[in-house]
Amino acid sequence: MSFLGRIAAKVLPRPDGRQRAEVKRLRSLPRYTPTTTDLLSPYPERLEVVDAASFLAAWREIFLHERYRFDAGEETAPRILDGGANLGLASLYFQRLYPDSRITAFEPDPVLAEACAANLERAGAEVELRRTALGAEDGKRRFVTEGADAGHLEAGEIPGTEAADRQAETLTVPCERLAPWLDQPVDLLKLDIEGAELEVLRACAGRLGQVRRVFVELHSFEGRPQGFGEILSLLEEDGFRLHTRPGLAAERPFLERPRYQGMDHQINVFAFRPEAV
Repeated sequence: MSFLGRIAAKVLPRPDGRQRAEVKRLRSLPRYTPTTTDLLSPYPERLEVVDAASFLAAWREIFLHERYRFDAGEETAPRILDGGANLGLASLYFQRLYPDSRITAFEPDPVLAEACAANLERAGAEVELRRTALGAEDGKRRFVTEGADAGHLEAGEIPGTEAADRQAETLTVPCERLAPWLDQPVDLLKLDIEGAELEVLRACAGRLGQVRRVFVELHSFEGRPQGFGEILSLLEEDGFRLHTRPGLAAERPFLERPRYQGMDHQINVFAFRPEAV
């Protein structure tokens, strides 16, 4: 089958009537309104949700578009590190894909971590949840909670976020290095950590040899160096092939660029060993 034929043949699953009704209900909720949903029923029957808009965006990407799907080959219990677990949707997806997978998830936001723990428990998912941020060093860090999916380690004031951060609160959270978790083969490393990806990967330079696949969401905050080139170079120097997709894109970037929570760009990077494809 031709390349275009394969694309045409790939039909994404469509929500059924019950799911469409639930999506409509969730869309009607104001931002940052806690609720529960049966959108993933029966696995689990109910999910804790802290913000319907960000939840729906993640649900579409993870469960409908299957952004994180990978083929583990003969490995029936792949090792997965889920950095930036949020409500636990990615970990739930991985356990659905590979029921015997060995997953460690990291989520520093106390409210999200509590919801994540409840969701994993309701699903009976055997996931190790660490209520910590990932950073360059072990210790304590200042963390800005946003109320949904844009909490981030504090790194100075981010311009343009005053309106978006009405829900924001600054906390002190535990922080740990990623490197100690790379002492054994890792089938997939997911990093969606809202701007901390550069410091984390810098601290792991030369330590990714046992990692077969990396997903990293690159965040560009207005007024800060982007660091995209350094991140891509670090991954290439560690022997990865790269595929990128825009996450926050503009039709005419020289004229206008979308903004979200102080970000002016976002790129999804899929890095993989040639033998892992």
